[in-house]
Formats: sequence, C-alpha cells, structure tokens
Amino acid sequence: MTVRRLARRLEKQLRERNWAWTASATGLDGAGSMGLSEMVAAVERLASSGTPSSELASHPGLPDDPERVRYRWNYMWDVEYEALCSETIRVAIDELGFRLGTFADLPRAGL
Repeated sequence: MTVRRLARRLEKQLRERNWAWTASATGLDGAGSMGLSEMVAAVERLASSGTPSSELASHPGLPDDPERVRYRWNYMWDVEYEALCSETIRVAIDELGFRLGTFADLPRAGL
C-alpha cells in the first residue's frame, strides 16, 4: 500500500511538471548483476506486460574504467555492458516488438 501511495504521489508530480515516464520498468532489483540470460528474461517480462512503453535499467561499464574504484557494490558492470552490446539482446528486442528510444521519444505526462 505504501508503494502505491508513493507511486500515485510521484505520478501527480510528474504530470504537474509535464515530465515523461515509461509505463513499465525492470532492472533496478537486479542492479549490476544482469548477465545476458537475465537481461533477455527481463526484456521478455517487459514484453509480457503489454504496456505501451518500457524501461530496462542497467549499470553497464567497461572493466578498466578508473571511476569504478569509487564504488564498492560489486556490480558486474562489464558483464552488463557486454550483454547490452550483444547480438542476442538486440535480436530479442526486435523479435519482441520493442523500438529503442529515449525519454525524449515518450509523450509528455507519461504513457
């Protein structure tokens, strides 16, 4: 109940500011630990939601990025980077009917 109440309040604030947001999202709960199979499964879950827009959150990074030393989260940034760049995820995205875009592609006040 608390999450729904917070979500309604946030949606109201987004509408007041005329900001865009997606209708569904996934990935935050698997932050920094999505390999290719987990990412494909996440995209499949988004597709099964039937919503008109979706967001896949990830934390990609290169293995030799010096900025990574600041974080002690044990994220597999390079694994997520490789998964995002793979032909397999691109094929899954295409086959499931997604069109890649940015928040600028979403209508204002959400969809």
